Amino acid sequence: MSQDTPARADAGPALRRMMLIDTLIGILVNAGVFPFILWLARLAPPTRAFGASGGLTDAIKATAFPVVLMTIIMTLVLRARFRKHPVTAADLVGSPAADGAAPQSPATAFVRNLTLSLGSPASPPSPLASSPVPPLPSPVLWLLARPRPPVEGKAPNPATSLAGLLLRTLAFTLLAVIVLAPLRVAICAALGLYPMTVPGFTLLNVLHGAVIGTLFMPLIILSAMADTAPPR
Repeated sequence: MSQDTPARADAGPALRRMMLIDTLIGILVNAGVFPFILWLARLAPPTRAFGASGGLTDAIKATAFPVVLMTIIMTLVLRARFRKHPVTAADLVGSPAADGAAPQSPATAFVRNLTLSLGSPASPPSPLASSPVPPLPSPVLWLLARPRPPVEGKAPNPATSLAGLLLRTLAFTLLAVIVLAPLRVAICAALGLYPMTVPGFTLLNVLHGAVIGTLFMPLIILSAMADTAPPR
């Protein structure tokens, strides 16, 4: 974000544009760079779903490696950016619908509350008290909001920041491996892709990287936002 950051009340469009650009960058890096590294390493495509060199082992490595690097690198970059221009998830989602406006759908209410929960350092008053979707606890996972913003006038504790980053990286990596690795193996087995060819293996890694970037870049952005959010 530039030095001419818009007023907090008008920051929503700029923040959403920033989040979209960063997510697209994450998708491109995960869909392009990591598969290219695997191609350069001349890794043999898996010939079966399970085993020492099977699809599950490959899926775990193809999931954990990019999530670890993406979480560490992007969290450090985004923390630096948000310390320079502090924002919260409330700035991202904007004000709730005005009185008399059309009520938000349950899906919209859920996404809004989830965004506020992940991107805010403390539980904000729910702007959706009348919503059929109950407000979510903040943080949804306590690991996502570590470390807490420092007390005003005091420098952040480097040990706390590092511990929070490592715990968050572990949480995101475990989540990705538990959800995406078995799903990748199941899809490949259902489509009869084993034994896998080199072109098919490369395409699979490209698509898998794009999914990782799509799912985890928004989480990384919101949790880094919570790290540096100013007190409300």
